[in-house]
Amino acid sequence: MYGKEDYFLDNYLRDSNKVSCVSMTYYAVNTWFLGVQDYIGCFIAIVNIIAVYFVAVYTDLVSSVLLSLSVLSSYNLTMDMSFIGLNFVRIENQMKLIKSAMEMAEMETEAELETENDPQNWPANGNIKFDKVIMRYKKGARNALDGVSFEVNENQKAGVQGRSGSGKSSVINTLFRLYEISEGTISIDGVDVGEIGLHTLRENISYLPQTPFVMTGTIRQNLDPYMKHSDEVVKEALRDVQLLEYVNTFEKGIYAEMSQSQVLFSMGQKQLL
Repeated sequence: MYGKEDYFLDNYLRDSNKVSCVSMTYYAVNTWFLGVQDYIGCFIAIVNIIAVYFVAVYTDLVSSVLLSLSVLSSYNLTMDMSFIGLNFVRIENQMKLIKSAMEMAEMETEAELETENDPQNWPANGNIKFDKVIMRYKKGARNALDGVSFEVNENQKAGVQGRSGSGKSSVINTLFRLYEISEGTISIDGVDVGEIGLHTLRENISYLPQTPFVMTGTIRQNLDPYMKHSDEVVKEALRDVQLLEYVNTFEKGIYAEMSQSQVLFSMGQKQLL
């Protein structure tokens, strides 16, 4: 039976294979680059030797000492080109890493992941309240939400209607704090979501998108990304949506990779997941 130990071993081997593939590609490109430079250097050396031969045989314009120095210099040119070219590539790669690091350092960070105000066993009822919420995606841009206020009570279903760009998706984005609001408050069961940690907020609420979102990894990771529950709990969740019997037909069961989700699951099955 395929279990956690087999899954972690497969993960280790897969990650090692990815690292090896990247390393082999890097060394293969470097070897090809050095080989091309050697061919160019050899071509230059051969042309120079032929030119020196004709100059030495048919003219007396250049002394034999300078001709010998020219041949020796053309020989050293090959090694110099390889050294300069290889170091240029290495410097360029390192500078790209520095550029990426600087761009990441300049990015705006999200709020605290955990705070002292994080509630326990929350939410209990699911009352959602928006109070004069204003949100914009960029500074200086128009408001995506402009003073939005509404309340959804426990066990109540609510629909949001509007044209494209009216702010329907922005309601979800602000609820999960994917974008911070400029003014107003959003509360769930009386707790201001802006005052608690992002992990506490996003781990305790969820939504079902119209287009199913499937993460890279296993079926189990898609159902339990933080690995907080046992295999039995995950299987019970699959049983509740009548997918357990189908998942058990896979060789690895709940540890089957979702990279082949187009083959494994239909659109409706992905929504159930």
